[in-house]
Amino acid sequence: MAEPLIHVAGLAKSYGSRTVVRDVTLRLMPGAIVGLVGANGGGKTTTLRMFAGLLRPDLGSGTIVGDDIRHPGTARRARIGYMPQRLSLYPELSVAENLRFRADVHGLLDAKGHVETAAARWGLAPVLATRFERLSGGWGRRVQFAATMLHAPPLLLLDEPTAGLDVVTRTDIWRWLIELAGRGHGVVIATHDLAEAERCPMILHYRDGQVEGPIAPSELIEKKWSRNAGGSGRRARPRRRSVIALGRIAAVARVEVLRWCARVRPSPCWSWCRRCRCCCSAMRSARPRRASASRSLRQRPPMPLTRPARCTACRG
Repeated sequence: MAEPLIHVAGLAKSYGSRTVVRDVTLRLMPGAIVGLVGANGGGKTTTLRMFAGLLRPDLGSGTIVGDDIRHPGTARRARIGYMPQRLSLYPELSVAENLRFRADVHGLLDAKGHVETAAARWGLAPVLATRFERLSGGWGRRVQFAATMLHAPPLLLLDEPTAGLDVVTRTDIWRWLIELAGRGHGVVIATHDLAEAERCPMILHYRDGQVEGPIAPSELIEKKWSRNAGGSGRRARPRRRSVIALGRIAAVARVEVLRWCARVRPSPCWSWCRRCRCCCSAMRSARPRRASASRSLRQRPPMPLTRPARCTACRG
């Protein structure tokens, strides 16, 4: 049976009199993805830094890739890939130079070959010769992810790798993570987006320094609805349906307003009412431009010369 990549219990970290995180308990097997979910400042980054060996926990015990978590060694850093939230590559170097330097740090033979393989795998060929400081946010995240995976670590620690990215890049990163998990890599990803956390089979929920879990994302969503409803999860579902119903009623009312505006048509000049947010003919000019007799009736109605008058739909 394979040994767990992470096996910790009761981890806690404090800065002075302020307890940042407590009661972190996790058992991560190869091929598993676990999400750290919570608000900003909830302790997710502190937990990842303790896993990476950058911080020593005040309480608790366990192992990270076979290394004691309270006494980190160089062997742990060689078997993990830690991607911080901020971009940490050298801005004055090109993408290829950054990757080659990272390969040399990890002691990889044939650094040039590893860089070419990473560029082909993660789609970095168009920006290899570009200085890192000139890359956009999406390309910077791609390059940093490739640098994290350059030495093929069995454990990945990712601190909000998709923050501020477009939908395409975010989808690519999650596709890569699922592929890596299928090959036996363990992934721990921190995020504050609950919709993104639903991609993880199990999550740890951070709230006011207290850690709950591991639990399924659906269980956390059910608890949030229950807390908002002020009762159990069964009482939360009717409230959710009522919210959806209110949205449908608002949409129907909006359609009725548009129909009413279409019936009231004192002028062919149409305008946009910012107050009731509808395009109606009631917003007409005080002095519309008259179309000449030579113009065809099929042409577009003339635009008003003066500022639109009050909307008869909302009297605004």
